[in-house]
Amino acid sequence: MQVFKWARIKLTALYLATIMLITVSFSVGVYSILTHEVERFGRIQRNRIENRIIPASPGHPPFLLDDPALINETRTRVAVTLVVIDAVILVCSGLLGYLLAGRTLRPIKDMVDEQHRFISDASHEFKTPLTALKSSFEVSLRDPNLDIGQAKRLIKDGVEDVDNLSTLATSLLELAQFEKPNHKNGFETLELDEVVGKAIDVIKPLAQKNYIKVNFQGSHLKVFGDKDKLTQVFTILLDNAVKYSHAGKNVDIVSTSLDSKTVRVKVVDQGIGISSKDLPHVFDRFYRADSSRSKADVSGYGLGLSIAKSIVEAHEGKISVESELGKGTTVQLNLRIDG
Repeated sequence: MQVFKWARIKLTALYLATIMLITVSFSVGVYSILTHEVERFGRIQRNRIENRIIPASPGHPPFLLDDPALINETRTRVAVTLVVIDAVILVCSGLLGYLLAGRTLRPIKDMVDEQHRFISDASHEFKTPLTALKSSFEVSLRDPNLDIGQAKRLIKDGVEDVDNLSTLATSLLELAQFEKPNHKNGFETLELDEVVGKAIDVIKPLAQKNYIKVNFQGSHLKVFGDKDKLTQVFTILLDNAVKYSHAGKNVDIVSTSLDSKTVRVKVVDQGIGISSKDLPHVFDRFYRADSSRSKADVSGYGLGLSIAKSIVEAHEGKISVESELGKGTTVQLNLRIDG
């Protein structure tokens, strides 16, 4: 972006101005001290000669350092040397300052680029259903034969679209929430069994509808965090596992203690899996895989795993996904046991 190029140049100029101000000030000080010492040494030497502390040899007059021509030549040499040194510092500082400015602005540029992508994607996700909803209403309004039954179906479809947009808006607000500091209010030591059990209760109707069995054996482990948010994480993971599994399959939740500070939880399904092409992008906002991962009856905006990742990272944990197309997916969480 052009704005960052100019910002990099301005920041480099600021670095250079600061460095050269210090360097020139130092050089002026060095020049003043050296010339003063040369003059002082010359005066001391003359005094010693005049007082016969330094005798003159026959035919060889004493060397006088306070000769004006010699002093001026010394001053010139010192000045030229300092100017050359300052020029070298200027060139090196310019190159290093430009590189440093780029490194300094890189995180800001990445953040702004991410915000632009986020706004663009969010606008697209909002615009598509709104356009469809508007077109549907406009066509129906121009239909002189529209009856009450058709009107009710139209209103029902409109309410569903509004609900979907409301869900999208809520998801976007949740993502924004975890980008703010001080999001750790309400963290406490929790029973992992209780958190996972609550998520299973939420997803149970969908699992029963799809003839999916969710298996979890209590582990009596503890985790540190926000109960509602961690429950949301497991709800998202179980929802994905159930949606992308075939009828009659199982979803297993396995928890183990890695050490005194970390708990590992795996959500394993026997679903359709994720292709190697899509796997690196599963946590990207609004990303939905192609037909190999997308079932016709599965809706969503591709924000679930992004939200889950944000929540886990806010808990100073880690989340990763392993999958093989046609065989299933394993989502692994590492969560802290204490604060």
